[in-house]
Amino acid sequence: MLLFIRWLIGYIDFRIQGAFPERFMNAAVKRGLRTWNLRGGKESLWGCVRWSDRSRAEALARSFGQTFTVCGEHGFPAGCLRYRSRMGLLAGLLSGTILAVLLGGRIWNIHFNLPPQINEYEVRQELETMGYAPGCVYEAEAFARMEEEMCRRNPRMSWMCINVFGTNSFVTATEVLRPRVVEDPSMQAGNLLSGADGTVTGTQVASGEVLVKPGEGIRKGQILVSGVQVLDNGESKLVRSTGKIFAKTARKIVFSLPKTLQISCKGEAAGEQWQAEGFGLFLPLRLQGEPEGDLVCCDEREQFTLLGNDLPILLHRRRFWRREQKTFTLSERTAREMLQKRRDWYEAGAASEQKAKILQSRETFWEEEDRWVLE
Repeated sequence: MLLFIRWLIGYIDFRIQGAFPERFMNAAVKRGLRTWNLRGGKESLWGCVRWSDRSRAEALARSFGQTFTVCGEHGFPAGCLRYRSRMGLLAGLLSGTILAVLLGGRIWNIHFNLPPQINEYEVRQELETMGYAPGCVYEAEAFARMEEEMCRRNPRMSWMCINVFGTNSFVTATEVLRPRVVEDPSMQAGNLLSGADGTVTGTQVASGEVLVKPGEGIRKGQILVSGVQVLDNGESKLVRSTGKIFAKTARKIVFSLPKTLQISCKGEAAGEQWQAEGFGLFLPLRLQGEPEGDLVCCDEREQFTLLGNDLPILLHRRRFWRREQKTFTLSERTAREMLQKRRDWYEAGAASEQKAKILQSRETFWEEEDRWVLE
């Protein structure tokens, strides 16, 4: 800390030549001149003195008939004196410092960490309407109000937080979890009906009168669990049937594809647009406008980095192609593979949504006049 203070106020290295240089040391102490690093011999003395005491030290040495020589200048005042003729350097240093202070208090990079259930584009647009965009000033109270307002506007969001680290900002949110529905036995009484034909394999009933047993065949719409429960004393009461009846069922599902398909694809290149984004501003790099016609567009974005740090500069590239319609004729092998993939997707979705397990499947593939069919 002492070294920094000496550098800030400035100091010089001096040399005193003459008879009895220790007289200068004694007089300097009496007059309050701060000196340090004193060393020397009979007729010479070296040391350091503050920049502001330079003229006093020189006058004191002359009063004893001694020679005062400046050997070196150090510290901030010496630097300003050395570079005072180079005004461009000082102006650049000053403007760079002011620019760093002004830009350092703003946010230039915004990163989103959102769950798949929450649309990042919608959240970004909502925050921009509130003033949260690249180049905005960090205000803790304003950001807290934004977090509360976003949770009120978005019904799928239960919590959101904006964390700021330097000029980088990170937006984190969590989705609303669906509350667990608890069956209430006191609700309106009713029966549990069958949804398809099949054979019963097991029962898990919480309330109601079970009317079927494992191994029995059932029809669609048949009452499986009755809401009329007979008590031990012979009386009956109405209850709401709750539980699960497991059964083997058969379903007929038909998938089909036309023999000829029309697919939109990229054709001839129609041009491209370049745009640079930095500090909240957009600068077109090419003045060519967007081409006309039915086009296919692809956006690419690249962020500049320096020494592993992200710079607040983005390069946008938009490429255009003419849209072409191509007709393909499906072969039997290709049609069968596509229909089998569609069947697998359906079975996976049905198993997850209906909590069903596919025990056995049988397929039939045939050709009609204008389409391929898989049953």
